[in-house]
Amino acid sequence: MRFVTVGALAVAVMTAGCGAGAITGTLPDAPELPRPTGTHRTGTAILHLVDASRGDPVSKRPHRQREIMVQVWYPAAVTEGQKTAPYIPNPVVIETMKKEKYYLQTASVLDSWRRVDTHSVLDAPVDGGAALYPLLIFSPGLGVSRSNYTALSEELASHGFVVACVDHPYNGVTVLPDGRVLSIAQYPADEGEEATANLIRALAEDASFVVDHLTSGGDQETAWIAQHVDPARIGILGHSNGGAVALEAALRDERFRASADLDGGPFGSVSEKGIGKPSLILRSQPIYSDEDLKKKGRTRQQWENMGKDIEATWQGILLKQPKIPAYTASILGTGHMSFSDAPFVMPDTITRFGGRIIDARRGFEIMSLYIRAFFGQVLEGTPSTLLEGPSRQNPEVVFKVFGGS
Repeated sequence: MRFVTVGALAVAVMTAGCGAGAITGTLPDAPELPRPTGTHRTGTAILHLVDASRGDPVSKRPHRQREIMVQVWYPAAVTEGQKTAPYIPNPVVIETMKKEKYYLQTASVLDSWRRVDTHSVLDAPVDGGAALYPLLIFSPGLGVSRSNYTALSEELASHGFVVACVDHPYNGVTVLPDGRVLSIAQYPADEGEEATANLIRALAEDASFVVDHLTSGGDQETAWIAQHVDPARIGILGHSNGGAVALEAALRDERFRASADLDGGPFGSVSEKGIGKPSLILRSQPIYSDEDLKKKGRTRQQWENMGKDIEATWQGILLKQPKIPAYTASILGTGHMSFSDAPFVMPDTITRFGGRIIDARRGFEIMSLYIRAFFGQVLEGTPSTLLEGPSRQNPEVVFKVFGGS
């Protein structure tokens, strides 16, 4: 079976413009993100890294250096009452989103993001209480801003991880320090399996490049955080096409000890070779009534057959390497964008497709719980009963274990 490139769908939604029918609903003046549940206060910093070793594979300009923005979240030494970082650090990002009809959001919704309170202090000192922290690289979905993963990044940082969200050039809406905009609208992703696989490999190289800088401590831009990162405990996760990037990077780069795919299809080398490291596959599972399906031009049988085909494809891939443990968790009531901040800052990206939707905070709680359990077990050696099988405490999750024999 051939998977639909969900990242390409995201781009289509983002760039469709008013002709597709812009969303007219508005959010409260200040959408609220979940408060992190860990024991650490969190800080965030923005890095500008330049990969002079290769040209830009997306713009196809071999002589232009690959410039990558990275936002890092980490356990921080901060006190109560300190001013927190803006949700969208650069106002040019908001204006670009308006121009490009980002996910069909109205100007009022996008402007409301200027007033979102994060829970992290910009450029705060790292909390030196722990010897070293495990590092998680995060790859966003194609067409999605890195800022739309703030809630999960803060949650993980509050539990003792350093999280580096890679703002791949021309992957979302990126603004460089000199003001240049590198937007996906400038170079929309090429369609087709081969083009998608090539893109996944290029973004996986971005992830490895960021690891180089966040573990070596050899440059002024990253030395302050690299000294707190444990190079022996590195994982990678991503959403949508970024999930495929996570699996690809873990297969190609031995430094990644674990990978988590948040609702992404298995593109690239993984579809042929299987996974390279212990992996968690989180999948959306919309709940549609027969009437909902009828509006989509599908029958119940067609919908169930499609689900079985996807399940069989994943099972075939995960069992290619039977000695490597893998876990799949489908969260009932979630949509594709549930694995971002969308349920809180642009909920229509989930509800516009109909169906019964899980409560936003409950969905986030489940998602973060399984991600923390997985990376805690693999990177920190903390066993979790969540990864043993179905959980009575989480009846919304359809959970399966593969491999590890």
